[in-house]
Amino acid sequence: MKLTIILCLMLIFGACAQNISQNEQTSTTPFPQPALSDFAKAEEAKRIERNKRELKEGIRDDSKKIGLSALESRTLSNEDLEIRMWRFSAYGDKNLIFILEKIKGNWSANLLERTIVKKDLSKKNPLVKSSQKKLGQPKSGWEIFWQRLIEAEILTLPDGDEVGNEVCEDCWAFVVETKVEESYRIYDYHAPESSKENRESQQMVKIINTISEEFNLDVFDSKNFYPSR
Repeated sequence: MKLTIILCLMLIFGACAQNISQNEQTSTTPFPQPALSDFAKAEEAKRIERNKRELKEGIRDDSKKIGLSALESRTLSNEDLEIRMWRFSAYGDKNLIFILEKIKGNWSANLLERTIVKKDLSKKNPLVKSSQKKLGQPKSGWEIFWQRLIEAEILTLPDGDEVGNEVCEDCWAFVVETKVEESYRIYDYHAPESSKENRESQQMVKIINTISEEFNLDVFDSKNFYPSR
């Protein structure tokens, strides 16, 4: 009789312990995050597409201001390519454009600088000084330099807006245009060095640093990214 009672108690305690263990396991399981609705996804896609369109229009206007033809409409053939990296300072007072070309197998690079010399609030357009400098051969040679850019994903990086790089109105920004034969792309990143956990932002940093190191362009701020005023 006593043995029967003991066995019953053991079964009861065992069942209780199992229920407690299951409850604890359930309580520590995180709740699944709700997925975006189809409507929210559609609205987000529209927003990204609208931002891309505005970016293209803005770069087209800026190109015209400094005497550059729109890269998107340029005709390239065979293995020709052109890369333009725009660096916009936080206050727009010193903007840079790094231009890399490969035409009929010949590489070249130039740096354009557009500086606001004097701001006059009474006038719509400030006094602007523009200059252009032809750069020499990169330290590692053209082919190795180009391979470094490819490994940093200069041709394939998505737009920062698509991967969580937040737009910052008071930060410097980098816009990249690529044209390889007839294929054109454009994307931008705002203060990419501050997005430590964002893989694509850090790839953008690699691209910037590669250009700065290969051509000894301290103006591209490879160490601290803060444009000199």
